[in-house]
Amino acid sequence: MVVILHGHCVRDKTMSPPPWVDDDLQMDMRFEPGFTEDAPADGCIMCSQCLAACPTYQETGDLDFSPMGRIRVMRDLVEQEQSVSDHQFEQLASCLQCQRCEAACPSQVQYIKLLNQNLTEVRHQRPVDRLVALMQWMVMHPGWMRLSRRLATVYQKTGMQALLRNIGLIKRLGLLELDAMIRPSERVISSQEYYPATVTEIANVALFTGCVTSEFNGALVTDSISLLNQLGVSVRVPPAQGCCGALFRHHGQMQQAVELAQRNLSAFATQPVDAIISLASGCGACLKEYGGWFEDQTNDKAGQFSDRVMDISAYIDQLNWPADLQPQPLKTTVAVHTPCTFSNHTDAISVVLTLLRQIPDLEPVVVTGKGCCGAGGTQMLTHRVLAKRLSDNLLNEIDQNDARILVTSNIGCLLHVSSGLQQRNLAIEIMHPVQLIVRQLKNL
Repeated sequence: MVVILHGHCVRDKTMSPPPWVDDDLQMDMRFEPGFTEDAPADGCIMCSQCLAACPTYQETGDLDFSPMGRIRVMRDLVEQEQSVSDHQFEQLASCLQCQRCEAACPSQVQYIKLLNQNLTEVRHQRPVDRLVALMQWMVMHPGWMRLSRRLATVYQKTGMQALLRNIGLIKRLGLLELDAMIRPSERVISSQEYYPATVTEIANVALFTGCVTSEFNGALVTDSISLLNQLGVSVRVPPAQGCCGALFRHHGQMQQAVELAQRNLSAFATQPVDAIISLASGCGACLKEYGGWFEDQTNDKAGQFSDRVMDISAYIDQLNWPADLQPQPLKTTVAVHTPCTFSNHTDAISVVLTLLRQIPDLEPVVVTGKGCCGAGGTQMLTHRVLAKRLSDNLLNEIDQNDARILVTSNIGCLLHVSSGLQQRNLAIEIMHPVQLIVRQLKNL
């Protein structure tokens, strides 16, 4: 028997465990409802509701790689004060942090908070992957990020990429997925800090460009500013902003994540704006967490900052569009990918669909695969086999819908899925929904 008490699911202690729970897991079952600081994992009653929502479990069928299996590891590490084993660490590190389990959990277990706490505790025992460490170093040193983009452009335009692919060297080195993530060179945004509205001003916003988006999808930054200006919104781009911190938080490196948050809070503190607009759903989700990252008076300021953060699609959708600013028709099927950072927010999903329906004749179709495309922040770099299996599920669904365009609101998802499209030689364009809107406006 299962009863609902004050919003929490509580299992009758006389009830037999579900048949899929092994003997060791039965020993770990707890029945106290809710989340407490003293026993943070006790809220999990092993009811299995999270399994259908977890992409890694759905793909592997292995309970070790489910939220329940990971919570068992967390309990072992706390109760036995033992060092983390290779397998235990892999269980924790393989989590995509999609938060779909939290949406499905009747006990409202704060799973991601638990995971981050445990990753932070064990991080000193396991250094981050070298490729991830390189990325982290580059986002902390933006000049090197710009240099990497320029080198990627040279790599493509000189024909070096085509040559190495043709002779099979990229495949032999096991770099097919990484090589396919290198997108064609796009125009770079200017260093301008203020872009006034081109019509009567109705609002003033600050733009969070993101470390990866600003360098590897500069067209999105330019298009977003252009569209906002045409809608009567003036845009400020604080030059001192940096990485949102998600690249560190995902790996349990909260000290570095907090330092980056402090930098962004300072960069945006002097901006008297109506909202802070994020271009990537992952960055937006991270920025909204700042309010819980500090223990002193900074937390109030961080909370005020987080309250002003809005995704670009959601912000644009709430504006009144001028009668003479309507996109041209586009008679085609567009696959709409829902990033995990949108998955728990149905409003975010509906906003993107509403925005796309501004384009006459367009038919949007939501695609989900097995719930996640596999990008998972840096999972596409550290867990490439699983990430590719998950992206294959999504690409199969897209192909079945005969879509010629795929839109996604996350830069990591865009790079990862773009890699899969290239490897399959699928002639499907991939872009941010705002870019598709702007393209149809340019056809006027």
